[in-house]
Amino acid sequence: MEALLIKCPLFKRIFCFMEQVKYVYSIGCSYSGGVGLEDWKDRFSTLLSERLGAEEVNEAMGGGSNQRIFRKVIDWVVLNPEKLKHTLFLVQWTYAGRNELWYCGPTPNEEGEVVYHPDMNWDGNWYNAHYGHDGYTDWDKLRDDGNEMNPFYLPPVHILSDILFRYIISLQNIFQNNNCRYIMFQGHMARHDDGSDVVGEINFKSKLGRYIDKTNWITEYGLRDYCSSSNNLTECEHADLKGHENWTDILYSKYEELYL
Repeated sequence: MEALLIKCPLFKRIFCFMEQVKYVYSIGCSYSGGVGLEDWKDRFSTLLSERLGAEEVNEAMGGGSNQRIFRKVIDWVVLNPEKLKHTLFLVQWTYAGRNELWYCGPTPNEEGEVVYHPDMNWDGNWYNAHYGHDGYTDWDKLRDDGNEMNPFYLPPVHILSDILFRYIISLQNIFQNNNCRYIMFQGHMARHDDGSDVVGEINFKSKLGRYIDKTNWITEYGLRDYCSSSNNLTECEHADLKGHENWTDILYSKYEELYL
């Protein structure tokens, strides 16, 4: 009987979710990083970790892209296989017009001069690279003229949506295949008029969207949308303390619905 239970995927899934949550892994952009708060310890991932008696792992970054979100989660999963059954993943998807580029060239010195020499370290790293607007792109490394990235590199809306959907579907399958507990949501569902930050509400009926499992999603609103409707945004249009407290309640309710 015991052997049969172990081979049963449903039993394995239920048994996994009986394990205590010891880690709350949170990823996203500034909405998940706690930008706008006087103390980042008031952000929702910290509050939820305290409620669950778990350790917080927050790898959110202001201006971070969906590519970065996908990359960082995969890296953490690969490097921490022994922690997966004890982890609750909170994945906040961001604006699809954001990206990141690998740069292995020289960086300016303290005087702002770029100096090339044969012994330079070319290992490189990932840097924010956004299409068409804002101040998040690492121009000192990716460009030397201070201009924005050429908007002609910006894919059309349907291509950006498909790229995002592929990240979501891939991460969803990795979580489900490893019996991971996870909750996904958007930072902001609105679209900017200039098309530079294209997100929009996830279309779960689209060609790729229909492969997204909505079970683990907060689909009614994004974090910023929710806080805007309840007048809980800071001057920089990020969630204030009450907004983070309310979002913590929403996440905990979703966690209870899925895993308790």
